[in-house]
Amino acid sequence: MGESITVFRSRLRDDVPDRYFELAAQLLDRARTFPGFVEFKQFVADDGERVTLVTFAKYGDELRCVAVSPDGAYAVARVVEANSGGECPYVFIGDSITYHLAHACLPTAYAFPSTLAYAPEQGAAGIDAAAEVHRIIAKRPPVIVTGSRPLAAWNEESLAIVSAALAADYRPVFSTARDDYRLVVYLRRDRPFRSPGS
Repeated sequence: MGESITVFRSRLRDDVPDRYFELAAQLLDRARTFPGFVEFKQFVADDGERVTLVTFAKYGDELRCVAVSPDGAYAVARVVEANSGGECPYVFIGDSITYHLAHACLPTAYAFPSTLAYAPEQGAAGIDAAAEVHRIIAKRPPVIVTGSRPLAAWNEESLAIVSAALAADYRPVFSTARDDYRLVVYLRRDRPFRSPGS
C-alpha cells in the first residue's frame, strides 16, 4: 500500500468572497469521510501563495476513495475513455480523477471542476472562469461530463456556455447515480458512440 499526494497551488485574490472559505471547509469535511483519507496540510507564503497537500492511501493501482463508487467514477471513466478518441474530454461537473482513470489528456490547467463551474470559486484562481470554459468548449471536446445538479451555486456564465454547447452539439449517452445526483456523459453529435470494451 502506498500513498497518493495531490498538490494544489493557488493564490487567492484580496476580494475573494467569504463563501469560498465555507465551501473549502465543506469539501475538506467531505474528503475526510472518504476511505483512504490520510491527511490535509496547507502552507501559506508571505506573498499569499498557497500550497495544499491532500494525501490518500493507495491500494494497488487505484485510489481507494474512488473504489467506493465503482459504478460511478469507474463507469464514467470507461465511457469517457472509449469515446474520447485521443482528444481531451471535459469534466465540467464530476470527478477530476476521471481524466486519470480514462487515460485522457487535460483540456485545461484548471482540471478540478469546481474551479470553473461554481460561483464560490469565481475569481479564486485569478482567472476569468467563463473565458476559460469558453476556450475549452471552442476546442469541441469529444465528451463532456456534467451533473444533474450542482454541488454549490453555479457560476452562471460558465453554465450558460456549457449548456448552449450541450444543446447544440452533444447528446447524452450515459448516466449513473453519484451520491444524491447523477453524472451524465455527453458525446459530440458527429461521433458514433463506442461501448467500453468494444
